[in-house]
Amino acid sequence: MLRKIVNQSFIYMAGKLLIQGLSFFLIPLYTHYMEPSDYGILGICATISAVFVIIASPPLQAAVSLFYFKLERKEYRKFLGMIWLWMLLVPLILIGVLYTFSAKLSFYFPRVSWNPYLQLSVWIGYFELAPSIPLALFTAFKKPFWYVSFNLLSFVMDISLLIYFVAVRHGGALGSLHGQLIGAGAIAVFSHVIVLSYSRFKWVGRYLVDALKLCMPYIPHVTWMWVLNVSDRWILLRFVPLASIGIYNLAYTLGVSFYLFSSAMMTAYSPVYYEKNSAPSFRKILPHLLTVYWLTELWMVLALILLAPEIVKIISPPAYHSAWFLVPWIAAGYWLAAAIYQPCLDVLHSHQRTRWVMLISGIPAILNIVLNFKFIPSYGIQAAAVNTFLAFALMAVLAVLVSKKFDRLPFPWMKLGQMIPVVFIAYLIGSTFHLFLYLWWIIVLTKGALLVVTGTILIRIAGFDIRTILTMFQKEKAIETISS
Repeated sequence: MLRKIVNQSFIYMAGKLLIQGLSFFLIPLYTHYMEPSDYGILGICATISAVFVIIASPPLQAAVSLFYFKLERKEYRKFLGMIWLWMLLVPLILIGVLYTFSAKLSFYFPRVSWNPYLQLSVWIGYFELAPSIPLALFTAFKKPFWYVSFNLLSFVMDISLLIYFVAVRHGGALGSLHGQLIGAGAIAVFSHVIVLSYSRFKWVGRYLVDALKLCMPYIPHVTWMWVLNVSDRWILLRFVPLASIGIYNLAYTLGVSFYLFSSAMMTAYSPVYYEKNSAPSFRKILPHLLTVYWLTELWMVLALILLAPEIVKIISPPAYHSAWFLVPWIAAGYWLAAAIYQPCLDVLHSHQRTRWVMLISGIPAILNIVLNFKFIPSYGIQAAAVNTFLAFALMAVLAVLVSKKFDRLPFPWMKLGQMIPVVFIAYLIGSTFHLFLYLWWIIVLTKGALLVVTGTILIRIAGFDIRTILTMFQKEKAIETISS
């Protein structure tokens, strides 16, 4: 089991690492061919697409993954057909409503007009709904290669169109939106073809009711997550220039970049937890899995915040260089979301206690809004970054308190208490290198050496070495042999 999770995680990780590496190409593309104000417009448009996805449909991909393990295959095909019809048709009603009241949206977004910017953002959001279903299918099927190939195809199409519209045609923010729209539309068509190949159309209302019953509580939750993730751009729009929003958007993009690596590991872990969370063999290795997960997450965050100044200077012109000051706060907040909140969410999902997610995300989201309106007028984008960290910290605490009612996950709290000071000291040391080292490549090499040393210390604190890891795999093989 452990070996299988590791192998699948590696495939997810390799795919997302490749995509993430290519994604960094988009940052200099945006920053060199766009002014910070244009990049700020894209940040606002991203919030509109995210809001549309939230309102248009509950996250039914959660039901697609879970019910795969609960229904017979013939019934699951009927269930999938019902999900597909909902995702295809219901969001179009919302689009009609938005067109009807489009004039009033200008009041809420005074510097970003409905036509063409917000209008394009809505259609991008509609098309982006479709891929969630085939990706959920690939996860349930435990087909990481299909999952990665689909994502890679989508990304290659997007980046090709963005290069054409932004770099070749110099289309700015509007060109970027046109490229996103064409790419999202093409992938949506491909997604529908995949889902149709696995579906059977027969009206079974109870399947749709069961799916909505499971996922409807996620609508307030996803709304609150939108508040935590992107609403700060909307609040910033009222108090700071578009150029500052562009700088913040760059910092946010870098700060959450490691989260894709985290999601690769969780994509492999989640279906296994759903299927085997009560199995003795899985419970025996769960403490090891969580320890490795936390260790990896901490090290990646340290690498990101240590190298943030050099990364920003390499990928962007001087107008964006102040973005690196914000990255540590954002990255630390998303570490809490990835390392603590996400495993707890799997507990609630598996035990079908999704109503609790409204509490877990709602209170931090309200805190985030209050703090942003209180401090952004005085401290600008720095306040937005700090508030992001504080909100995610509260969300992690609430997730642990609630989820332990259903499954007390064996989080390595004692080891974490030793690892965090090591990471913090390493960051403080690395942040002083620029005071006596002047060549950027020497600074990068020195920070790389510091990362190696810190990683070795973290591994020792976690209680792992090569011999221990090999023993874990040997024990797991024996456990699976006995279980079979």
